[in-house]
Parts: sequence; C-alpha cells; structure tokens
Amino acid sequence: MRKQSRHALRCPSRTLLARVLRPLLCVALLASSGCAGPTRGTPAKSPAPTGRLFGSATTTEANGLLVLSNGRTGGGDDDTKTWSATDEVELAVLWRGVGRRGAPPAIDFSRYIVLGSVSEGSVCQIPILGIDSEHSGLLSLKYDPDRLFQTCILVAIRVARVVAVPRRVLPGPVVYLWGYRFVLGGD
Repeated sequence: MRKQSRHALRCPSRTLLARVLRPLLCVALLASSGCAGPTRGTPAKSPAPTGRLFGSATTTEANGLLVLSNGRTGGGDDDTKTWSATDEVELAVLWRGVGRRGAPPAIDFSRYIVLGSVSEGSVCQIPILGIDSEHSGLLSLKYDPDRLFQTCILVAIRVARVVAVPRRVLPGPVVYLWGYRFVLGGD
C-alpha cells in the first residue's frame, strides 16, 4: 500500500472550492430554480374596481377559497409584510413569516397559489367567505356581511391572513390584494 503525502490531503483548490465556490454555486442554483423562497408583495396602488369579474370562489364550494389563517399571531414589529407561495418550500417560509407554528397545511399547488400577510389588526377578525377577481388583477376578499359592523375592542395586535386562492380565478401572473402587488411564479 502506497503512502499519501501530506500535501495531497491539503489541496488548496479543494479548500477554495469548498469555502467559496460551492456556496456561491448553491445560491445561484436556488435563485435560478425559483426555490429561493416566497415572493414578497410590494406596496402598490391597486387598479380601481370596475365590478367586471373575471372569477369568483367561496369557502363553501368544492375547490374554492381556503382560509389557512385569519387571526392573531406573534411577532413584534409594526410593519405589514406580504408573501405569495407557489410550492411547499415557499409556503413553509411564508408560514413562518406570518408567525404560525408547526407545519403548514398541505396544498395542491397545481390548483392553488397562497397569499399571506401579517399586519396590525384588532382582536375581532371577520370571517372570510370568498374572493372575487377582476380582469385587471384586483382581488377582493368577501367577508361575512352580518359581522362587518360588529363592535370590537381596538387593541393593536398582529394579525395573520393566509388564503389559498384557486388558480382558476386568477386573471394573470400579476394580482393585487391588501394594497400590495404580487407577481406570481410557478405554472
């Protein structure tokens, strides 16, 4: 058996590759594959409502709107943050971002995209019953009309809203919700 020299074990090119090039390569691959995390919504002026619907979904219909979260959450900052998710990896990041613990629910991403926000709110959350979409990309959540004007203590808390929107009601790759613009990825 032949002895290896110490110099063969300390190859500078391997050290350079391991410490510098591999992490850069991994970041480039993640970014190009769309696996770098969910897309953040950007504040934007929403298109004016026209009343001309592209699609609609309710929470009671088969393959309708899924409300994954609509209530109090943790977190200490005051900023509104929004995300969209088109796969399980993005959903896991979104779920942690809105302050939810545990694993996110399973979603069929061939049928749904997920939109989420965390912002200041109050202790009373009005149930979400559905969603409408217009050709311009404007999305509007529909709330329980019997609870719209309920009296509620205005206490500043963090509120997470996460909805899985059926792809069939999305008019295109750019949508607006909560005063934010989302550019949706995935097929």
